Amino acid sequence: MITVIVNHWVLPERMKEAEATIKENGRAMRSYAGFISRQTLYAQKDPHQITTVTNWQNQESYQGWTGRPNPPQPRPNAPVMWSKPVESTVFEVTPEL
Repeated sequence: MITVIVNHWVLPERMKEAEATIKENGRAMRSYAGFISRQTLYAQKDPHQITTVTNWQNQESYQGWTGRPNPPQPRPNAPVMWSKPVESTVFEVTPEL
């Protein structure tokens, strides 16, 4: 199993749009092969930081999601939502001792 942690830093005036985009992505993910679960977290010290934690059966499942055909594309005239680049980190999950 792998866990993917993605940090988003949202511009304050784009919070509703960013939340909708993140939720829509999560809904789409749920029907994808190999998806296990997802949590959305809001940082206590920075209300404009949204972090998602997603679990996948394996790396191939996640790569299938990220490389899927016809992923949603930003509208050319869409406003910028992020105050800094989105960061994504993939972790290998090991059994607890």
